[in-house]
Amino acid sequence: MLNDIALRSYPRMVLDAYARRLRELDAARRRRLDAIRGPAQAKRYRDLVRRQVAACFRPFPPRTPLRPRLTGVVKRDGYRIEKLVFESRPGYLVSANCYVPEKLSAPAPAVLFSCGHSQNGKASLAYQAACQALVRNGFVALVYDPISQGERRERVPGSRGKDPNCVDAHVMLGKKLDLLGEFLGTWRAWDGIRAHDYLRGRPEVDSSRIGVSGNSGGGTLSSFLFALDGRFAAAAPGCFVTTFLRNLTNELPADLEQCPPDILRRGLDHADLIIAGLPRPVILLGQRFDYFDNRGFAQAAADVGRVGRLLGMAPAMRGSFLGPQGHGFSKHLREAMIRFFGRCFRVPVRPELADDPSPESRLDAAPGGRVARLGSRSSWTLAAERAARLRRTRHRIPRREVPGVLSRLLCLPRRRGVPDYTRPTHYGAGLAGVRVARFGVETEPGIFAALTHVTKRPSTRIEPGRSVSLWLPHVASSFDLRKDPLARSLHRSGEAFYLDVRGLGESMPLLTPRGFFEPEGWDSMFYSHAMMLGESYFGLRVLDVLRTLDLLVHLGAKRVDLYGRGLGSLLALCAGCLHPAVGRVTLKNSLSSYEDLVRAPRTPWPPSAVIRGMLARLDLPDLRRFLGKRLSERSLWGPSPRSFS
Repeated sequence: MLNDIALRSYPRMVLDAYARRLRELDAARRRRLDAIRGPAQAKRYRDLVRRQVAACFRPFPPRTPLRPRLTGVVKRDGYRIEKLVFESRPGYLVSANCYVPEKLSAPAPAVLFSCGHSQNGKASLAYQAACQALVRNGFVALVYDPISQGERRERVPGSRGKDPNCVDAHVMLGKKLDLLGEFLGTWRAWDGIRAHDYLRGRPEVDSSRIGVSGNSGGGTLSSFLFALDGRFAAAAPGCFVTTFLRNLTNELPADLEQCPPDILRRGLDHADLIIAGLPRPVILLGQRFDYFDNRGFAQAAADVGRVGRLLGMAPAMRGSFLGPQGHGFSKHLREAMIRFFGRCFRVPVRPELADDPSPESRLDAAPGGRVARLGSRSSWTLAAERAARLRRTRHRIPRREVPGVLSRLLCLPRRRGVPDYTRPTHYGAGLAGVRVARFGVETEPGIFAALTHVTKRPSTRIEPGRSVSLWLPHVASSFDLRKDPLARSLHRSGEAFYLDVRGLGESMPLLTPRGFFEPEGWDSMFYSHAMMLGESYFGLRVLDVLRTLDLLVHLGAKRVDLYGRGLGSLLALCAGCLHPAVGRVTLKNSLSSYEDLVRAPRTPWPPSAVIRGMLARLDLPDLRRFLGKRLSERSLWGPSPRSFS
């Protein structure tokens, strides 16, 4: 069969290509940092980084009334836990616990604590322990549930009462927001900024002494908040800071919320999120056996320390601490955080305090532990309403302008010349009476799309002036040629080609412990790196199709009829609008519209099917109208097909 004999195997091709680019960016950043010699240059670098980070997160929504509600109080020895909700957006409730010392003679320092990916959010034992240590040392501590965690878990139709894993839910929401031109990290950061607003309004809190800390995904968010909100007086992010390059080469994926758009294109790294907040005090917290690479942690700490020193910061105000354990906010990190905030805010502390956790239900701010029962709106409903508003307000683009608008949305580079290709390899393919040749089409330097040519003629060369068919599979040509009747039948009508674009088919990573389309799988990781580089991963796959079409025309094809199934149907739809040699376009198992994808509470369509910002200008029905009578469709899948194979 076709997958038994390979022209060439490219399972690491996409990963290695991104690694080369990130090494080049890392080297260029290193040269910029090495050139910083004095306070003035350090300040200019810090100011530039601050502007660049802010640009990655814009726009934030307008500030609206918080409408905080106290829903209960838990009395503990020497402090109380106030259970509350507030609105970070109108009708969008954030559940929180505020730990308040009972005896305060003056406004106290405070710490906003951001949770990692704990399904139970603020009720996680590690986060309870951190807040208890803070409040017993005289701090006010506010911990809140992130989106899709704790009391903000969102049940969706068809889930049979099961809450989605918070990582799955974040990736699901992230790709919807990308279609709207928004960023889940901005939504997460906005929750933190509004939580800061709430803390500043409390009479027990000294608003000039508010710090931020967090672990894992909360370490991500506390780094974001330190860079974006200059009101935080100090920060202690835990178990996040390393380098983008180390994460990639260690094959460590991340939530879409942890991958700010354009951040790599702007030449920034994790350390720059911290540098943007200098000279305010900061300590980086890590673990010796964390999956976040300690080499990257050490490099980031050195970068922060060097710029901080040039900005005049004392060593105790720009440190790092490496705990002896694996990933997690252990007591070692908790005690280092307490000692650090004690130094920053001049509070005598005793970090070695035993924790005394409360049952999760006792900390619930909403009935049954669900803010939905207090009338909170869901994130996916807000996203669907935003998609509907975009549809009502966007202008119909004249037909002649559709290709140009689509090209810009896909971030397509200008194509020049004919792509190079590897020498064809000929062999039998388990298809009776046909000849098969395999090519590797070099669509970009070092990037190959695998092209299979199937014909009944004695030669595999294209006769000049012939019409040919090009099949774009859902996942792999080898699978579709075995399983799909339409794919198997194309060669009967003449010349048929089958194309695996980058990251699919032959260049799909092998031997991976996680599924390819898992929320934090390979496909999502490649998509997120393209987004951070200011590119469109979907657009790069369309480029593979367009360059292959250029080659087929060069080899003699007069017209190319496109066939696409599943993911390939979206590629065929876009390529059909962009290449003049395309004749008919046949779609099978296609997506109805991107707005339908946003409206669906859950969808298996992966992030790589998404065109960032698409719904501000176009939707898939606009492309269908552009193709008109050249388009035919079979077996529409829609946003939530029962099968995605």
